[in-house]
Amino acid sequence: MLRSGQDRSSESLLLTNSVGPPNQRDRYFLAQPKSGAKHIAEASRFKRLFAKAEAALSELRLSDAGRYLQMAGEIPGFKRHPGLTAARKRLS
Repeated sequence: MLRSGQDRSSESLLLTNSVGPPNQRDRYFLAQPKSGAKHIAEASRFKRLFAKAEAALSELRLSDAGRYLQMAGEIPGFKRHPGLTAARKRLS
């Protein structure tokens, strides 16, 4: 929200300067822009790896399942996916 005497550029500067370490909950975190094609590619890669992890878990190949879950979690934006979290709990 703009205060009196501020313009949009100073508000943007305020937001930019507010970005800090992840443990500071009172800060703004601006998402990096991503193309739709890149998002679709990352989402399909996540689905493929997650399906492989689920299959490995059902076949009790725990080392393979752990590796697939780790690879799926490294995809930007999918680290805290609910299915991934549940599968990690089943693995441990």
